[in-house]
Parts: sequence; structure tokens; C-alpha cells
Amino acid sequence: MSAAIAVSLAAFVRGRPALDRERFISYWRDVHGTLAARVPDSQLYRIHVLDPASPLLLGLPEGVEGTAGEGECFDGIAELRWSAAADLERWSVSPALTEFVAEDEQNVFGYCAVYWARGDNVVEAKDEIPEMVVDGPQVLPTVIVAARRAAGAGRDALGAYLRDTLVPAFAAEPGVVRATLHLLDPYGGEWDSPNVGHEGEGDFEAWVELTFAGFDACGAALGAAPVRSALAASSGTAGALHAYLERETYTLRRGGAPTLVGLRGYQAARTMLAIGARNQLRPEVLKVSAGTSGGVGR
Repeated sequence: MSAAIAVSLAAFVRGRPALDRERFISYWRDVHGTLAARVPDSQLYRIHVLDPASPLLLGLPEGVEGTAGEGECFDGIAELRWSAAADLERWSVSPALTEFVAEDEQNVFGYCAVYWARGDNVVEAKDEIPEMVVDGPQVLPTVIVAARRAAGAGRDALGAYLRDTLVPAFAAEPGVVRATLHLLDPYGGEWDSPNVGHEGEGDFEAWVELTFAGFDACGAALGAAPVRSALAASSGTAGALHAYLERETYTLRRGGAPTLVGLRGYQAARTMLAIGARNQLRPEVLKVSAGTSGGVGR
């Protein structure tokens, strides 16, 4: 298990319409991401690049949306975590964030809606890969679910269903290696940056990260009777369980410090390793090349 989480942030984003998919990912990861990774005080900063999943993937009951409509689909999620509220307070007023990162969002995002989850509303039901960092194409099949309550259902009812029924059913499956639930605060709309849409379309109440040991494990878990029963129980409580497949993931801060990818960008780090440039990995060289004195995240 990772360190205790006081607050988590999820930014549901879509790329700027003028950018093709490749340029969007490249700029988010290697330019905007490396800038945001320098903002101090967050424990974790990870980006999840997503593709919409098939509506058949979860086998949901009638009346529960399994995929978002074309205008509502996200291209990814930026996930940040803090281990103390005081760390978040310092982070939120850092000039690097309020001036430079906010200004740069318009270069990469057409839409960015920021949601928060706090304290016990971040539920790490299972994590058998806490020390593994995957940078690049996601080699462990991962499903991201964005949840919204059904019309007439209470917010607490959806939260209870996810916390007590759905996520535990997945976590109990041996092929599931990570199951994390973020029960979100009501959308506040306080995040603002120029020329980027921020309105909370659909106002989601939770998101879930499910990672599997392999494709066989994914198929076995999704087909398991307890999981099928838990998904069927969503009827009347969940209006949407929008499923995405994680295409790529990059960890830019970890253990309270930028990672090598967060400091230099994925392509640069990959090139260093490919040609055996071990000198570029030394802390004293990173201090010069990346302008850091805080070391590299664990």
C-alpha cells in the first residue's frame, strides 16, 4: 500500500481540437507534464491516456450507460495526490502552478474539469503493484470507470454501491492487482485557465481504476459470477459507468519528487537508456540538465 492519501485530484481532459492524437499526447507528457512536475508538494502526479471501451465490456444492465457519447468522452485523466492538506495548500498557491502551468493548459487542452476526493473517499481496496511504475503503453490491462448516479438516486447511494459492492467484488478476484476508488466532491468549477473549457459536463461522482495481471486475468475477472452480480446491482443506482481502456500511463512525480520522465520527458529518458547514457542519470547531472536539487522520485 502507498502512503496515506489526504486528497486526490482528477482532471478529466480532452485535447485541444487543433492537435492530432500524437501531438496531444507528446505535448501533455513531455512539455506540459514536465512543467507541472516541477510544482512542489504533491506526492504523486500521473497521467492516464484513455481510449473509450466497448459498451459490451462490463455487461451492464439496461438503463446504465457503459460508454460516453462522442461529445463527452475524455482523452485522459491527470491524477495527483497529497499526503497532507498543508501540502495541497502550498501547492495550490505556488506561482509555478497559478502562472505558468495554468497558462500552458491552453496549448494542450480544449477541456479540463477538475474533481477532488478527500480522506476516506480515496479507497485503495487492493494494490499489489505499489512499487511498479509503468511509463509508456500500458502493459497491464487497466480499465478506468467514470461513474454518475441514476436520475432520482442519491449521491450517497451511488457511493455506497461503489464502495461496498462493486469495488470489493473486483478486489476479491485473484487476477485483479489494483482496485482504487475515488469518491468525488461535487463539481466546484473553481479551476480556471485561459481559453480552456472547465464546465463539469455530466458532473461525475466517482472514478475507479482497475488493473489486471494480464488479459486472461481480465477476462476471468469480468466473467466471474460475483463481479457480474455486482455489476447487475448497479441498476437504479448508477446512471453511467463509462468504461475506458488505459492506453498509456506516465508517472511524473512519485514519492514527493519528480521522476526522470517528469524531469526530462519520456522521449528523452527513453533515448538516454537506449544509447546507454548512464551519466545523464546521475543526480548531479540531473541538477544541471533539469534544474533540480531535490533528486528523482522513488
